[in-house]
Amino acid sequence: MSILTRLFSGQEKVRDPVCGMTIPATRARDFAVYDGKTYHFCSPACREQFERAPLKFIGRSAGHGVGV
Repeated sequence: MSILTRLFSGQEKVRDPVCGMTIPATRARDFAVYDGKTYHFCSPACREQFERAPLKFIGRSAGHGVGV
């Protein structure tokens, strides 16, 4: 088990809907609210892509949940 896995294993995880990266919620650098749901991102660049076309990343029938 890597040191990063051990450090973050007990933390809530979120998935960036743009790049698919799974990160600890406390390390999510940016977020956006769409249709009443909060989405977390690994970087401002991913958030900007999401804001330009959110349905491209979550789809019309997505459950909107980002928790992993």
